[in-house]
Amino acid sequence: MSVDPDLDSRLQKSARMLRGWDWMTIVSTRRTEAVDILREEARFLVQLGLNNKPNALRIGRLIVAYRRLIDLLEQSMARR
Repeated sequence: MSVDPDLDSRLQKSARMLRGWDWMTIVSTRRTEAVDILREEARFLVQLGLNNKPNALRIGRLIVAYRRLIDLLEQSMARR
C-alpha cells in the first residue's frame, strides 16, 4: 500500500506535535490552552481519517494518543 507523501508528512508532524505537547504538559502552567490545542489537532485527525479510509488505523492510533494526553491533562487540572 503506498502512502501519499503529503499525508505521511502531515501524520509525522502530528506525531511530533504530540510528543512535544507530552513534554510541554509537564512544564506548562496554561493547561487549558494546551487542552484546546490538542483537541483541535484531534478533530483535524478525525476528519483526516474520515477522508483517508486506507490510513484510518494509523490516524486512529494518533487520535487515541491525543485523547489519552487530553484526559491526563484534564485529570491533573481537576486535582488542582
